[in-house]
Amino acid sequence: MPYFLHELLIDYPVLSALQSLFMLAMLFDAYRRRVEQWWFYFLVFVPVLGAWAYFFAILVPQFDYKWPIWERKTPFEELRFRAQSSPTFANDFALGQRLLELGRYEEALVLLEAARKREPSHAPVCFNMAKSLYELHRSAAALPFVQAILDKEPRWEDYAAWRLLIKIQEDLQLDDATVETARHLVKLSPRMEHKYLLAEQLARHDHDGEARLVLENAIQEQQFVSAAVKRINRKWTKEARRLLGELAPK
Repeated sequence: MPYFLHELLIDYPVLSALQSLFMLAMLFDAYRRRVEQWWFYFLVFVPVLGAWAYFFAILVPQFDYKWPIWERKTPFEELRFRAQSSPTFANDFALGQRLLELGRYEEALVLLEAARKREPSHAPVCFNMAKSLYELHRSAAALPFVQAILDKEPRWEDYAAWRLLIKIQEDLQLDDATVETARHLVKLSPRMEHKYLLAEQLARHDHDGEARLVLENAIQEQQFVSAAVKRINRKWTKEARRLLGELAPK
């Protein structure tokens, strides 16, 4: 331990006690997450620095927020001024995307349509148009835009268009198509989230037995993946266990 830290902890016993509790909390978290073995040695034999290194390396990436010091969003008024004074593709798209984020879907569509006229096959524009139309319960109109992405770039943005397609088909009550889309997504990318989405659709359409089998296999697979993958899948594993409990035979 650096000398100045050692002296600091001696001079401030309360701070030393808090640091000890913090280290124990990190050890407990490491045990719960089943991280690599070397982390335990690092936490124990590198006082103070080990616990904080674990915190920033393992816990901070799990927090679902943006650090404003790293990512500053352009103010809305500035985006609107740019689009009005210089209606280029980039300015129309940027304002349309922000309006979508704000839930102002009708206004977003106007800007996104203007951008699409300049770049008809631009995947982000098509996706945001489809999402706006879906949120406005105009899923039939959204369908062609999602299909355009899948025809050109089926793996675009980590399969985001497939997940939106499932929502759109569900909204249109295309039951068989929704299940088949979910099946195809699992074939393309058999990860925990997509297996959960397939099981959810199977359960929704009264295929409880198959849904249970998909969930049981998916949960079992999590025992043999790396700690990093387990952290990524944590949310979906929890959802899978919840759904499996709901599908348990009475």
